[in-house]
Amino acid sequence: MSKTVELARHLEKLHINNMYKTDFYWTWDKTDDEIDAVFTVADALRDLRERNKSTKIFNSGLGISLFRDNSTRTRFSFASACNFLGLEEQVLDEKKSQIAHGETVRETANMVSFMADVIGIRDDMYIHQGHEYQKTFMDALEEGYRDGILEQRPTLVNLQCDVDHPTQCMADMLHVIHYFGGVENLKGKKVAMTWAYSPSYGKPLSVPQGVIGLFTRFGMDVTLAHPEGYEVMPEVEEIAKKNAAATGGSFKKCNDMKEAFKDADIVYPKSWAPFKAMEERTKLYQAGDKDGIDELEKKLFDCGFEVEEKWQVGKDISGIVVGYVESCEPIPETHLHVCQVNVGGPELLQICCGADNVKAGGKFPVAMVGAQVYATAKDHVTIEGVATIKKGKLRGYESYGMLCSGTELGLNEDLYPGAGYNGLLVLPEDAQIGSDVKELTGLNDWIFDVSITANRPDCQSIFGLAREVAAALGQPLKTPALDYTETEVEKEGFDVTVEAQDLCPRYIAHYVYDVKLGQSPAWMRRRLALVGNNSISNIVDITNYIMRELGQPLHAFDCDYLEGNAIQVRRANEGEKIITLDEKEFTLNPSNLVICDGKKPVALAGIMGGLNSEIRDTTTEVMFESAKFARDNIRRSSRALGQSSDASQRYSKGVDEYATEMAMKRVLHLVEELGAGKISKTHKNVNTGNSLEPVTFTTSIKKVNGVLGITVPDEDILRILTGLNFQPEINGDELTMHFPAYREDMADYPDVAEEIIRMYGYEHIQSTFMPTAQVTIGGTNLRQKTILKVKRALCSIGAFEGMHYSFFSPADLDQMGFAEDAPERKAIRIMNPINEDLSLMRTTLAPQMIHAMGRNQKRGNFEGRIFEIGNAFIPKSLPLTEYPEERATLCIGVFGKNESFFTLKGMAETVADVLNISFTYEKTEKPFLHPYQTAAIFCEGEEIGYFGKVKYEIMKDEAMREDAYVLEISMKALEKWYGKAPVFEPLPKFAEEKRDLALVMDKEITCGQVEECIKAASPFVKDVTLFDVYEGKNLEAGKKSYAVSFLLQDESQTLNDKMIDKIMSKLVKNLEDKLDAKLR
Repeated sequence: MSKTVELARHLEKLHINNMYKTDFYWTWDKTDDEIDAVFTVADALRDLRERNKSTKIFNSGLGISLFRDNSTRTRFSFASACNFLGLEEQVLDEKKSQIAHGETVRETANMVSFMADVIGIRDDMYIHQGHEYQKTFMDALEEGYRDGILEQRPTLVNLQCDVDHPTQCMADMLHVIHYFGGVENLKGKKVAMTWAYSPSYGKPLSVPQGVIGLFTRFGMDVTLAHPEGYEVMPEVEEIAKKNAAATGGSFKKCNDMKEAFKDADIVYPKSWAPFKAMEERTKLYQAGDKDGIDELEKKLFDCGFEVEEKWQVGKDISGIVVGYVESCEPIPETHLHVCQVNVGGPELLQICCGADNVKAGGKFPVAMVGAQVYATAKDHVTIEGVATIKKGKLRGYESYGMLCSGTELGLNEDLYPGAGYNGLLVLPEDAQIGSDVKELTGLNDWIFDVSITANRPDCQSIFGLAREVAAALGQPLKTPALDYTETEVEKEGFDVTVEAQDLCPRYIAHYVYDVKLGQSPAWMRRRLALVGNNSISNIVDITNYIMRELGQPLHAFDCDYLEGNAIQVRRANEGEKIITLDEKEFTLNPSNLVICDGKKPVALAGIMGGLNSEIRDTTTEVMFESAKFARDNIRRSSRALGQSSDASQRYSKGVDEYATEMAMKRVLHLVEELGAGKISKTHKNVNTGNSLEPVTFTTSIKKVNGVLGITVPDEDILRILTGLNFQPEINGDELTMHFPAYREDMADYPDVAEEIIRMYGYEHIQSTFMPTAQVTIGGTNLRQKTILKVKRALCSIGAFEGMHYSFFSPADLDQMGFAEDAPERKAIRIMNPINEDLSLMRTTLAPQMIHAMGRNQKRGNFEGRIFEIGNAFIPKSLPLTEYPEERATLCIGVFGKNESFFTLKGMAETVADVLNISFTYEKTEKPFLHPYQTAAIFCEGEEIGYFGKVKYEIMKDEAMREDAYVLEISMKALEKWYGKAPVFEPLPKFAEEKRDLALVMDKEITCGQVEECIKAASPFVKDVTLFDVYEGKNLEAGKKSYAVSFLLQDESQTLNDKMIDKIMSKLVKNLEDKLDAKLR
């Protein structure tokens, strides 16, 4: 039996079905069986080759190679492999393809992949770019295959990316397996993956990362050894640790080569660049693309963000290159030196220099003749303008340029380490001679000043704009790292209380101890400096950095100065004082929100921290704060106090609670990353329960396209909304989305349409003329017609229509006497009211109607009838999470000597007649109405309103001289009867008989009960009318007399006396049984 047959049988036992139609990115994405299968097939092919058997698995086919970086071994290995398997290799040269003319990755991927079986891509030079390019390329192929563009789906082989080099690492691993006689002999073998010096360019990290990610899967003891600063990607180190733990091996790191070499079975030397250097290379690669900068500006503008200004950091600097001082000789009797400087040209430049740190063998910035630099004053620090370098002569020596300091390039210590020294800027030893200093120092970075519209506070940050740019460019979004590790330490007894939750819906505090105050790393200081923040200390810089990065203002309190082991968020007391960080004292009032410890204010919420709790050099414990404050309160307080800050400006524009949560996690991550402190378990999150989960919203594609006036293809809608993180789903015409919590501006389908068109492009909307200028005839709907009928009916009985504001005052609710838990008090508070009297959305129309009747009487009008049909605003929950119910309501007010309780009853009947319905009435109580002259209104058993006489105390407050009465009916409740047609009743054929009764009964019995009881006794009762009520002499205490008249009629015959007597007996008995009524 041949070895190949044995290997084939072994292959059959492995679970490798999932490898079909999938790509090979990283070794750690593959299962143990899949890795085994690759080794098995490799051994089988080797066996066939050694026995001179054909290895051509393909009769024909195409293998495409795309090398985005230089390569020798991998390039020829891939070509040999294609030939070995029966494929023909085709090399894709980007410079000679349509890619050079702007063809997209998607277009390129689909065009080159027709009839291709495999694609090998190498893209390894730039961190977070190589793998992403491979993934983007293959995603485009997957889409093309799914959409039928491609007849087959080629497989990707990663020929090296920025993360892994699986082909080389697996080839080396297979050699190790053969060398030691099988996989079973690898366990416990010590592997030293060591950094080695190379004079060439800084090589990628993918080989060492691939080795530690693969070798740890075989139970081997792997040591990663390198000089300090040459770390690899942290996420790959974590993979190595997990692999080692799972297989019984080990993984460790060290900076001592001797320690790594000791007892090593395998030494794997490899040169690679530091992770930070690779990141910097990526930034340099991405910088300096003017066309790209302009394209980004256009994309931002198309997305609704105006770039008010953009500029390059080193916009005034030009012609500066890296120079190497070959020789440096002093000029006698001066502080000057004459230097011979290599700037990469055919000849050395002679430059005279007076800096004290100039020396032979050093690399410094060189401004050649014609270059522009900043001119400084005699102190060499103060910038006085821009100067052009000219050929000159110093002490008889010709000088053909200038060696520059950091200040002369516009740099400071935060922008570039070493630039703060009052001498020449020393450049790294590995800086390439003659290269552009702007690229090396980051002076070719661009700064965008972007105007953010008021409805998009989520974009007031680098990350917020990055989300938009990623969506606009169709690129993946990199989310800042948020992970951190808590210790078991707690701050015992610490508590947070929020008294003013209407002004602070979410407050998060986290305790950090063992704080080590110090300087922030260079990358953080530089980024802060670019946006105008000076570096202060690592703790303070972290809060400023995150405010710029995520748009969430933060604050750090020194715990040693927080008394009472507590934080309290409340309205300030009248006259309370605080001294802020800028040493200004403020006198506060209850409209200001303050952060207090157990005894005193320690910060003006959302504006500035207090001087009494600032971070000091002695700080060892910190309480971090991340909160959402009401933007209108912060804006008003900031304006009233004349105190503004970066924090108050952001809070005034709005901060979403999603960012509040995210920012706290980011703080703790950076504290841990920078070694600035230890993260405790003490975490307080006081909030009103607002959900941070996505909000599901469903609409129709037809509606969205209807707003735009064009038809946007479904695939573009999915692409755009996916890029915006809306998680869209299309089912026929139904479009379902899940709006992220930070998109508070998304409410309805027109918002969706706006999002789609700004990403799709306004240029797709074609200007068109109206097809016709014909004027259409307007009309009214059923609701409008009914409301108009009611208004006309009320006007016909002498009422005048009034109209009031949709707002009222909290004092109105107090005047009306509503209980604290009354539904009328659950009113929506306006965030920016004109004044306190108009600060609530009205939940009832009665207070304003009572004020109107009072105003009329104050002006000498002592009788009148007024009505209003308007909306009452009923919130479904507070604080608002959705639009309130706008409840259409009819309110009537009557006042004067000739008006009474029954006037309103008659006006209610008028409304019922208009709608062809009937009302019934029952006694009720309202806190602002007379206790014995108040009735509830019912329609078919449903309560739809009330009316009654205004309470004496309220009429006195309003200075009324005549009695006033008020009615409210919910027109919303009556909508179900709108359009009810009147029922025709023919004239009776037989005569009506009228009878009267005088009844004595308890005072509590109402006329309505009597009427209902009489009608229930006989179907022949057609009408009941109360014509007299008597209380007084000849009646027992607690009794009253009702005199009622009713009509009797039988539609089939004439009622005779005998029949009438029988009906009357039945009526009287029913009244006696049910109401204990007696004939008087």
